[in-house]
Amino acid sequence: DGNGKRVIEWKKLYAKNGVIAEELQLSGQPVFGNWTIVAEALGRNTTKSFIVVDNVLPTFNVEVVLPTFVAISSASKVDATIRAFDSNGRPVKGDLTLNVRDYHYNTGKFRLKTTIDGTATISVHLFDDIDLDRPIRASNGVDIKFMAQVRDSLTGKQYNGSNTVMAYNRDVWAELVNKPETYKPGLKYTAIIKVVTQDGKPVADNGPQLTLKYGYSWDGKEWKDKPLVLTPTNGLIKVDLFPPKDGGDVMIIKGEYIYPGHFYQLATTKRAESRSGNYLQVIRADTTDITVGQDVKFIATATEPITRLVCEVMGRGNIVWAKSLDIATDIRAGFEFSIVTTRQMAPTARMMCHYVRPDNQEVVADVLNIAVALVRTPVTVATKPGAMAGVWAEPSVNILGVDVCADDVMNQLKAYVIDPTDSEYFSHVNPGSKTAPEVSDGVVMDDEVVVGREWVAAPPPASQSSQCQSVSYDCSESGVE
Repeated sequence: DGNGKRVIEWKKLYAKNGVIAEELQLSGQPVFGNWTIVAEALGRNTTKSFIVVDNVLPTFNVEVVLPTFVAISSASKVDATIRAFDSNGRPVKGDLTLNVRDYHYNTGKFRLKTTIDGTATISVHLFDDIDLDRPIRASNGVDIKFMAQVRDSLTGKQYNGSNTVMAYNRDVWAELVNKPETYKPGLKYTAIIKVVTQDGKPVADNGPQLTLKYGYSWDGKEWKDKPLVLTPTNGLIKVDLFPPKDGGDVMIIKGEYIYPGHFYQLATTKRAESRSGNYLQVIRADTTDITVGQDVKFIATATEPITRLVCEVMGRGNIVWAKSLDIATDIRAGFEFSIVTTRQMAPTARMMCHYVRPDNQEVVADVLNIAVALVRTPVTVATKPGAMAGVWAEPSVNILGVDVCADDVMNQLKAYVIDPTDSEYFSHVNPGSKTAPEVSDGVVMDDEVVVGREWVAAPPPASQSSQCQSVSYDCSESGVE
């Protein structure tokens, strides 16, 4: 023990699977300090020390229970429940002091003294008690901090507890999940709207509907006359919009929750740039998850008839699939093709498609990110009931200080392909909004073509720079063809 006195001794112990386990019950008043275990086997001694200290537990705990959020548009008070119980579960009787204040702006402070017998519920008025002013009521959210202090009437001991609740000016929040940078006139624009309460829970399917208003001009008077009335399912609304080919330069989407009449600015998206006003779009034919070795179908749609479409798949920094597709049908109605995913496409790959307009050599392109899940090898570990299992942890692997986890590997692989601004989780319903300059960034063309707005000829002057350059070399002197 801590005084060096032998407390117990076991002799002639036999190991089972190389392990010996024994127990020692400490007395109610043991000797505090460093205790030592000495083991002797095969002429060798091994010691291990542990510390015995007096563990003084808190007499009681104070807990402040608050709602997940409060919406000041429908409620003006917060019910706070204060719970005080000792370590044995018995209620604590005594004095309770509750302080409430706005955590950030400190516009007001509320203080109340009362008694408590295990549990006490106090209602705090947001406007009358802590004086929330109108500018804060119009903000996105305010932290309201509740601090409870309980003094036990028997022991005189005092303990504190605190919690915060967010106060919003509305109880429901709507936002556009997929936010492409641009839209392509003449092609489908899929909008996914998330409608949830302020604590992230989906609204009820039979709840209020969302009125969707949209247009292609800054002037709201020129918008669509009849707005769409949509009902969320599991908190999500999916709607397909078809911007006209001869529309304006911007698309604005606004939502209005019919009850209690809240407005949401969902998206303001600019028109994609194109020299000829023609666009290409590539989307997935379904929304199922993709695994290695699966046949994945895509649909390509263009705003003009074409005869050939070139598609490549980039995975882990390399081109892992490429094909030139002959288009025998009208691609304006959609052209379907498929690929078989490989290991090189996991965890994320990028589908790039383009065609070249014959009249002005303009490259019209689109890109789509796809998430491909790796197929893990199943491993089953079985043992007999009551058998001893040994677990070994080797600390020497951490000596170099270079720890690599699965997330590090996955993020490194994604860095070869993924655009940080793209949404991986909704890539199958978020058609690529990229144009040729963005799709072909870092690619060297072997002919004179128009990419986006710039005509790049070979060789360009040293003072010019572009995303894509046409490069040619005179190899006659070196004898290379």
